Amino acid sequence: AVAAVLQTAGRPRGELLLASTPAKRNARGILGLLNEGLHADASVYLHPAESEEGLEDIKAITSGMLQLRIVVEGRPPDTPEPGQTAFAHRAVNAIDKATLLLDALGTLDGERGERVAHPALDAAVGRSTNLLASHISCGEAGRTTRVPTRCVLEASVTFPPTERMPEVQEEILEALQAVAREDEWMSDHPPTV
Repeated sequence: AVAAVLQTAGRPRGELLLASTPAKRNARGILGLLNEGLHADASVYLHPAESEEGLEDIKAITSGMLQLRIVVEGRPPDTPEPGQTAFAHRAVNAIDKATLLLDALGTLDGERGERVAHPALDAAVGRSTNLLASHISCGEAGRTTRVPTRCVLEASVTFPPTERMPEVQEEILEALQAVAREDEWMSDHPPTV
């Protein structure tokens, strides 16, 4: 690979780094190199593609990815009773509030899917951005009579190289904050992102 790059591009104007890593996601992989401060103007990353084309599938770009975790707080009803169902109307159910935020993320995903475009990504995958809500954790299994007072949503968003991460972060935060501002409870108890 190094010989092919040198033969095609000639002698590089800067440093050429060759890294052999056993994985891309953990501390011994590409992510570990990036976390140590490595950055480059360009890269060649050899990896058997999920497209089943193997090393013959050459990708000239890659999407950025942002992962997020949203914590929503609720409030139990004011009662000493262990069963809270009869008093649920006096509580703030974190699941109800998380659902509002989940809907906002879904709406933002649809808007971004219509608005954000990159020709190569659109041609390869059919869409240039996706926002995926991937995990929700609320309440306790088997405790059907307790109001959940904490809910955690986890999600990720991909974005094309033409978008900057701070702009994507700001867009997501604004969508979540807009919902929180309109909700009586969350306006005083905003979710943590």
